Amino acid sequence: HTTLVRYVYAMKFVLSGNARNTARYPASLAGQVELMRDVLLGKGSPTRLFAPVAIQQALLDERKQRIKSVLRKRTTALFEAHSATEIRAAIQLIERFELRGVLVNPDDVVPFIDDLKRLDIGIVARPVRVGDYDRYVDGLAEASISGVKIAFGSTASEDGRMTAALLMNAGMSREAALNGLTTGGAKLVGMPATAS
Repeated sequence: HTTLVRYVYAMKFVLSGNARNTARYPASLAGQVELMRDVLLGKGSPTRLFAPVAIQQALLDERKQRIKSVLRKRTTALFEAHSATEIRAAIQLIERFELRGVLVNPDDVVPFIDDLKRLDIGIVARPVRVGDYDRYVDGLAEASISGVKIAFGSTASEDGRMTAALLMNAGMSREAALNGLTTGGAKLVGMPATAS
């Protein structure tokens, strides 16, 4: 048989509103946090997929192995969190379970800079959007200046480079920007600095 994925470097936990709706569980941020807490405590619920029992068990076993790897800090926990409440919930989960955590696409990190530094939580910054105020860029630059590691996430490389350039204009060092666009960004999310 052929192995498609040799190693999983990160596991994504979604606390943003993108994963909440009234048609399915969890429909609230509190429900998302409870679900993640239960999964990290080993109390995750079985899958509700309509699949043969053997496949359901294989999926559950795979999820347990991935969670163990996250808890042992072998796998980075990526927390998608946008709002202040979502960011606070992600930080609390990272601290409680002593995870190697990274925030993905947070909107305003300034109130959390001290916690991010204390817990060594990095940030994957989304590209700057047309409607963004200076506060988004200024906040990320302030976090970087304070020592928070930042990587640039985007589906188009020019978006990441543009965001890095705007952060440099706001005070981020050239070295930190280059690091976030290259091997530093890869290392932040748990990948090795060199590909094998």
